[in-house]
Amino acid sequence: RALVTQIAAVLDQVQNSFSSAKKAVSSTKSSLEIFDKELSNVQTDISSFSLSTMLKKIIADNGLDATAIGEFISSPTIVQQKSIYELNAYGSAMAPLFMNLTFWIGGFMLLVILKLEVDDEGVENLTIPQRYISRWLLMCVFAVMQAVICDIGVLALGVQTVNLPALILISCLASIAYLSLMFMLSATLQHVGKGLCVLLAFLQIPGATGLYPVEMTTPFFQSVYPAFPFTYGINGMRETICGFYGNTYALSCAVLIGIMVVSVLIGVYLRPYLTNFNKLFAKEIQEGGLFVGEEIEIPTQRFRLTQLIGYLSNRDEYRQGLMNRANKFVRRYASFKRYATAFGVIASIAIAVLFSRMPMEWKPTLLTIWLSTLFILVIVVVGVEHAYDSIERQLNLDEMSDDEIRGLVGQRNKVGRTTSEIFSRQHSGRGHTLFKDLHKKREEELAAQRLLEKGANGESNKHWTPWGHHDEKHDDDQNEE
Repeated sequence: RALVTQIAAVLDQVQNSFSSAKKAVSSTKSSLEIFDKELSNVQTDISSFSLSTMLKKIIADNGLDATAIGEFISSPTIVQQKSIYELNAYGSAMAPLFMNLTFWIGGFMLLVILKLEVDDEGVENLTIPQRYISRWLLMCVFAVMQAVICDIGVLALGVQTVNLPALILISCLASIAYLSLMFMLSATLQHVGKGLCVLLAFLQIPGATGLYPVEMTTPFFQSVYPAFPFTYGINGMRETICGFYGNTYALSCAVLIGIMVVSVLIGVYLRPYLTNFNKLFAKEIQEGGLFVGEEIEIPTQRFRLTQLIGYLSNRDEYRQGLMNRANKFVRRYASFKRYATAFGVIASIAIAVLFSRMPMEWKPTLLTIWLSTLFILVIVVVGVEHAYDSIERQLNLDEMSDDEIRGLVGQRNKVGRTTSEIFSRQHSGRGHTLFKDLHKKREEELAAQRLLEKGANGESNKHWTPWGHHDEKHDDDQNEE
């Protein structure tokens, strides 16, 4: 029995040995297959090398050439360079970016220096489209002049060009297209539009492929660069400076013409619908006294047809609805301003912290996000102020008779100026007075609420106002003095 046990143990060991041997044979087979593939690759390389001219240089007629072998080891590859688009200097490569930036800044300076509105002295019955297009045509003359002067300047500095007429054409188109876009934004959105022009200039410098290829920029700029006007102005000028490739030049010219046409159409047909917005901005600028403004041409019709019909159909019901809206609006107005201010400050601090910690390639994106956030915040605040102004204007209808309201319907296309007389009339109207009363009532409610809270804490000897806490005894002493 002991012998049988030993034989069984030996058989188990033999079985394990055979299993290990089987695995070793399988591994050897895999190694041989890999070796066979590598050997085939080596054979192919040797066959290719035998046909190369380098081998013939190394192996001369009389055997190995030591000099050729040394040259091969020091430089195993020979690179042949062929310039497709030759440039005479680095400045020629950078010229398209700075020329487009010049056209943008020059157009913006025209909007700052020249008046956006047309002086109607001696010319009567001009419509809004006629005023807009006439001012735009005048500015286009300056835009073409600056483009030609810029082209002459860069050529005098040594920038090369393969086609001078094409360079002048794309320069004039780019200058007019940029001016048209900025004039549309400035005329329709007033100072907000001018701020947007500055933001676009900042975005286009790193994002319009002017400094580096778009593939070397961040994913943000790779996704938005086709929407930038600079992209097509720079591409078109590169064609005339470096050389033409395909239909890139024609495509760039077509896009710039499209930007010009669309901008003019928006400025002509959209601006009348922004009458109340422009009126609000002109009023706020004049009241603030910080920014320089001008009298803008607006239609005298500042009410929608539905508003006029609603007021004529049931004056009492419409007035009551406006009163309810005004009361709710005033209750939320102060809180909204505080929240908007807090959001702007917190967002700026958060982005500043991220800006200091993020790598350099992400800083342009963060700065863009910060400026875009502030711009959106400004748009929201302007929207709230526009709603405020809309309710105030509609409340002023209560001072007008039904015949006067009916007369407003026929004044839709008439044009008037935002003069101080208009401002004073609105500030003396029923809507302005009502809003002042609602604000005062709201302050009294908050003061009473705060007084109750302080009284519960044992501080009833003080009363609260929107400007802080005051001691009643101290106020009585001052009154006696």
